[in-house]
Amino acid sequence: MSTRGPTIELQIPEQINLTAYYLEENLTQGRGEKTAIYYQDRQYTFNELCALTNRVGNVLKDSAVDLEDRVLLVLQDSPEWLAGWFGAMKIGGVPTHAYTYLQPSDYEYFLNYVRPRVVIADATNGVVANMLDKRYEL
Repeated sequence: MSTRGPTIELQIPEQINLTAYYLEENLTQGRGEKTAIYYQDRQYTFNELCALTNRVGNVLKDSAVDLEDRVLLVLQDSPEWLAGWFGAMKIGGVPTHAYTYLQPSDYEYFLNYVRPRVVIADATNGVVANMLDKRYEL
């Protein structure tokens, strides 16, 4: 007696952009005004999240992020974090993430290990900003 379920055939494309899959496909399917995420007391639609993602992607492109360049996100869980993640992927970058509550030595490790082209950190994380100021004499 076999315990295997039915065979399912999947079509996996040679290349896929997860931003197109998760965001833009919802626009194509007419779900632009549907809620994409809930954050605190607000709902963000797919249109809003896609617009924010495009803005982040354009800033990353203007910052010379190219195909397979890494982008380190040090942000609180937020729509901006998600837009940074999707924005990096949309332009062909590789998003990476570090928690916002780490010690300076942990951030130093991430910077050395990931070697990001760009770091996106929110205003609540002065540790990262101070480290980058010292490291790159900003």
